[in-house]
Amino acid sequence: MLDRNDLDWIGEAVEVVLQLQGQPWRVAFAAFDALPIHKRNLMALRSGLARVVGGGGKLTAMARRVRAVVLGPPALDGDARAVRIASAAAQLGVADHEIDTLLFMDLPGERRIVLAHGRPNELEVAAYANVALIQHALRRAHRVTLWLWDDDGTLLRAALSRGLLVTASHDPDTGATMLEIVGPLALFQRTAVYGRALGQLVPLLSASPRFALELETTHWRSRLESRRESPVLLPLAPIDRRGTYEPTKLARALERYDPTLQIVIGPSPILTTASILCPDLEVVHHGERWSIELVGFWTMEHLAKRLAAYANAGVLRVLFCIDEDRGCADDDAAAVFAANVVRYTRRIDPAEVVAKIASAKKLTPS
Repeated sequence: MLDRNDLDWIGEAVEVVLQLQGQPWRVAFAAFDALPIHKRNLMALRSGLARVVGGGGKLTAMARRVRAVVLGPPALDGDARAVRIASAAAQLGVADHEIDTLLFMDLPGERRIVLAHGRPNELEVAAYANVALIQHALRRAHRVTLWLWDDDGTLLRAALSRGLLVTASHDPDTGATMLEIVGPLALFQRTAVYGRALGQLVPLLSASPRFALELETTHWRSRLESRRESPVLLPLAPIDRRGTYEPTKLARALERYDPTLQIVIGPSPILTTASILCPDLEVVHHGERWSIELVGFWTMEHLAKRLAAYANAGVLRVLFCIDEDRGCADDDAAAVFAANVVRYTRRIDPAEVVAKIASAKKLTPS
């Protein structure tokens, strides 16, 4: 991880960026390679600078427009090229000499260095570089364990809302909330998509005053700890509204379909000695209370553990809404857990949820 001891060389890199304003980023990247810094940290530096400087996403649409107008059959001589560039410039309303710059300006190395907000701050660059370092390591993990002290549930809700394969419990040895998360490399399908979803938890870590993060693979184990007296340098945690977005959308759809339903969004966690369960909705249908959990990435083993955990907590009326596109196994979960599963693609059908609740019986997992 980067800390205040790294600010000197980060400052050197920032000065390089200042001197090269107006030139393509690839020129700055080449200058960074001359710094006596590990390649992993240089990768994180580039990511941190991109996050602090910003502006890259605004260029994509214009670059595509320019390419659509300019590119075509090869212009084999200078005169033909000049005519085509002049025609494209007139059509797009820009100067002829700007066309070459605009053609590929959406590529990271070809974008011009523009510091719209002034000189980047070394601490901010280092903080976002640390986010990139942790995310890179997470994508290579088989298992991730996160301990949280004084936790308000933000990280658990964030993990569940992103569909991660997570099991939460109270660790009696440390007094912390422990999240055990399946790593991307433990899956057989959708590892890249899952890794990106897992990486979205990293910016939220700074919301916890104290945490410990342990990554395991078949060859190595790494542990990162952040305490009040020695915090890890991370940017301020953003407000995460994703945790209630999908449950709220489903609750509104259910209320429109059946106004007699009593629905609670984000009910209180269900605590047992072995686990912490966070259903997304609690629905009362004809006097019977059901817990509904929106499941993103899933495997048969994960669904079986979740169902058993609810049964151990004495909650037998539970319904899982599983996204068919995010299954990480070839098994058919609907055939095994038919009474407890509603399958969906893109949108959950409220009529199917109500029908499943109405017809389902209490089941105890075998």
